[in-house]
Amino acid sequence: MEHSLPLGRLRLTRWHVMLWLAMGGIAAWMARDICLNYNQIAGTDLTTPHMTRVCLSVYLGPLTGPIANPGANDWPLAWRWAIPLLAIQMASLGPFLISKNPVHPVLAVTAWLAFTGASGLWFFGALLSLGLFLM
Repeated sequence: MEHSLPLGRLRLTRWHVMLWLAMGGIAAWMARDICLNYNQIAGTDLTTPHMTRVCLSVYLGPLTGPIANPGANDWPLAWRWAIPLLAIQMASLGPFLISKNPVHPVLAVTAWLAFTGASGLWFFGALLSLGLFLM
């Protein structure tokens, strides 16, 4: 048995979309809990449509904070976080866009872990932004 058996070709598939949407769904659920806790602690009443907008905005990463609290008026801070995190997310897709030949299983697993980690960072940035902008 040869050590360099290829796993297959790396290419973008629906699995990328499904993983990204699932991670975003988890982040949206957490954003909902953050909004509900904010209502209790701050004594405010974030309306259901507003909370829905916030939950859907987690897919925009760090831009979630200014959407949740437009009164904070600090879009430049959100963009300073969003640009590097977006670059990391796009770089994690690189192997899937560039690879044309079959790859070793270790490389395939590494590429998938990088994509999953970058997606996790993106959604963590969304939740961190939400927490900071609601303070």
